[in-house]
Amino acid sequence: MGFAMVGPVTVGPVAAETRLGVVAAGQVVRLRVEDLPPLSRILIRLDGDDVDLPLAVQDGYLLVSLPGSLPGVAHDLVVLHRKPDQDIALQTFTFETPVGKTAYAVSGTLEAGALSGRTTDSYASGNARLSFEIDRGRVTGGVTLSRSIDRSTGVAATDITDYFLQRRMALGGDDLTLRIGSQDFEDDLPLFDEATRAGVLLRLSDADQRYDASGFAIRASVWDDARNAFGLSDSADQVLGARGSLMPLAGRGLKLSFAGFSGTVANLPSGNAGANEGWAGGVSLPFAQDRGSFTIGLAQTEWGNGTPQTGKALTAEASFLLTPSGDAQSLTLTARHARVDAGYFSALNPDLIPDETRSEVEAVWYAPQFQASLTAARALNDLAADPDLPTDRFREATLDLYYTPQDFTGGFWNGTSLNLTLHREDLRRIETPDGAPEPEDFRFDSLSFGIDRFRAETSWALRYSRENLTDLTGAGADASADRIEALYAYTVTDDITVNLAARAARIDKVGARYGERDVSASLAKQLIPDQLSAEIGVGQLVSDVPEAKPGRYLASELAWEFLPDQELVLSADYGSCARAHYLNKAGGWVFGLAYRREVGLFQDN
Repeated sequence: MGFAMVGPVTVGPVAAETRLGVVAAGQVVRLRVEDLPPLSRILIRLDGDDVDLPLAVQDGYLLVSLPGSLPGVAHDLVVLHRKPDQDIALQTFTFETPVGKTAYAVSGTLEAGALSGRTTDSYASGNARLSFEIDRGRVTGGVTLSRSIDRSTGVAATDITDYFLQRRMALGGDDLTLRIGSQDFEDDLPLFDEATRAGVLLRLSDADQRYDASGFAIRASVWDDARNAFGLSDSADQVLGARGSLMPLAGRGLKLSFAGFSGTVANLPSGNAGANEGWAGGVSLPFAQDRGSFTIGLAQTEWGNGTPQTGKALTAEASFLLTPSGDAQSLTLTARHARVDAGYFSALNPDLIPDETRSEVEAVWYAPQFQASLTAARALNDLAADPDLPTDRFREATLDLYYTPQDFTGGFWNGTSLNLTLHREDLRRIETPDGAPEPEDFRFDSLSFGIDRFRAETSWALRYSRENLTDLTGAGADASADRIEALYAYTVTDDITVNLAARAARIDKVGARYGERDVSASLAKQLIPDQLSAEIGVGQLVSDVPEAKPGRYLASELAWEFLPDQELVLSADYGSCARAHYLNKAGGWVFGLAYRREVGLFQDN
């Protein structure tokens, strides 16, 4: 819901991606989703379309029954949290369903047109997914991309989230796979993160997944543009490596993992390019009849463009399901610990904080009507007790509660949910040697309470939040903010939808108080069903915050569907200050004419 600004728009945050491998159509997939909301608030988007699939929760996992037929080879399944204003993507899962023959599928949207304000410009935006299969799955490939243009700056951005060409072969009864393009390394070793990188990978595995071994050549930096798309054209930012796993005891779940890499990376902690290498090993095993699991990983790295620096990283996690296995409700306890030396650096996991030890405990309760999670963590730096370095302690705790009453009588609670989140974090200086940086001690508290309701004709939401930052250094840099927002949507008829939104904030910082108010409304109507539609939205931001740019906007469009899935769109867009269009930065009108099309093609032979 909510009014979408006419013309090219920016793409929102991309959800974390997990590869499921080969999955058969009609299969029930078991998905681990962080911060899983109630089933009534879960939306499944399969290959770009919202779908109604059978869902269940078991042992804290989301069970999704896939459709019996899926056109194409490569697919993506997005789990979203339904919100009255905007659905939030929680996790993206990609998988393949070989059709056993030569096939291809193309899907996506395209918008191209011209805009005119004080100056004129043409644009093209949209998204597309192409997948194909040749020779009964022996050759597969795919690419997923989107292009957007920022409304206020005019800067175009192309985002390719996944692309690959893959060849499968049989080798002595095992599966040998060559994959070129985007690569992900998902394991529990501290050597790797979950980011996508470009490169080439050769993998050998058996049908029972008792062992898995691969060698790779990849770009060390995270892949974020079309340059060096295969990771092999820049020797100054490339690593070679190997990784694998072994399950020596059939049916026991014990898994041994190993990995190593060596090469040259573009961005060392020193800011220069230089050599980086590392190795890692790990063990994971279930216990208590698979209700518990334990993993531990140890890694060592060396890096530098002169005198090399070395360091080790240790990570461990233990998790246990306290409720009976198979229940719809579950209580899971998890403990995590990490210790990273000051000299540790892996270009394939650059965000791991060096010179720190961190411990964390988490309890998660999931039931059809009530969900709760409690997390507490503590971190300490300066592990080597260097007399020249300061020692800081960081602590944080979060409580998240979600309640969805199930009232089927049509009363107030029917379709309603409530959410409460409490969070605190605290940084304290333990020791400050002479000449060390001054302490940055602070305490941050936040509270958020919300209630929302979805019904056939109406939906609404009300949320209040408060943030409070206490400066513990004595500098007097305290700050606080209170915010409240209300959203309402009403489907008058099948052809008319009205959206209203209002937000207000009070901000206190450095002895001053500021206010901010933001209101908007939109109307969408089918003038001629399935042929002619119109949308109009208005809004205004009023603020005395120094860095804010208050302004107002109006956006409207008239769309004529002259052929199935093809539209001509006339638009008129007014904006001022922060809401001004890039073609009229001083504020004013921008008019547009665009061609919009949805594409969906599938063919097999």
